[in-house]
Amino acid sequence: MTNSFMPEGFLPVSGGVVASDVGGITTDIINLADAEMCYVVIHKYVAVGHATTHTLTRGANVTTCATAWSTTELTPIWSANPTTATTAWTRESDAAGVYSQLVGLTGDLFIIFKVDPAMLGNDYHTIKLEVAASGQANLTSIEFWVKPRYGMRVANRPVTEFLA
Repeated sequence: MTNSFMPEGFLPVSGGVVASDVGGITTDIINLADAEMCYVVIHKYVAVGHATTHTLTRGANVTTCATAWSTTELTPIWSANPTTATTAWTRESDAAGVYSQLVGLTGDLFIIFKVDPAMLGNDYHTIKLEVAASGQANLTSIEFWVKPRYGMRVANRPVTEFLA
């Protein structure tokens, strides 16, 4: 049995500790210079529904990782709210690195961005995710699932390899 969202050969990289998005969240910066593909996986427990944006930014290095996606660089996005009657994954419209959470949505929420490092352009190889302040105590966990560009057994790679 395979799971299309956790393919073999991908390394989980923490975007930071589980946190409340009451004041907003900014993840660690992830270096994709030697990556073939990356999935940004967000798991939230939404106590109070609030319109909250989740925005990917990119940069040439750690200090400049604040450039917005261009409107021609659309990112595939999936979401799921399994605490509702409809538990299926929804393929959202491709967007320029932004997902907006709906007002009134509560319970578990999963959001997945698919990031192809080749799409970032030659000048960019780092990314981070920013979750806007919700004003609510919604718990948020963020992981980056990174597929290394050069083949090697995943178990032999350091967990911190892609942290910038």
